[in-house]
Amino acid sequence: MSRHEGRALAGGFFLALGDTTCYLYGGSIRDDRPGTDGQPRKDAKAPDAFYWNAMLDAKRSGYRVFDFWGIPRVLDESKHSYGVFKMKLKFSEDRAWFPAYDMPLNAAAPLVTRALRWRKTQNNLRKRGSADDVL
Repeated sequence: MSRHEGRALAGGFFLALGDTTCYLYGGSIRDDRPGTDGQPRKDAKAPDAFYWNAMLDAKRSGYRVFDFWGIPRVLDESKHSYGVFKMKLKFSEDRAWFPAYDMPLNAAAPLVTRALRWRKTQNNLRKRGSADDVL
């Protein structure tokens, strides 16, 4: 977790495998508290602090590689994912693509996957006006 004055602003889940720490999922909110002059404060950059401290913790624990996960294969500057990508580039411009595979463990898995994909698309349409994923 990344906190500022006690308020959680960013956090995530990690998995360590071999010499690699993998970032699996996370999120953040803007630091919208008013400043001492009543005007909005400059954003506390909680995601930056969150990632930096996660990398330091992984290094202290003996991990050599930090996998940011979630960097889009196709970059589109009009998408939210492009901003996330640019933020992650602050830490390193070295990139390696790790393939991902799905292995259904149950005969119903493909049906459940399609139903969840449909639900996610509907949520994206309702909340963002677009069927595109954030990442």
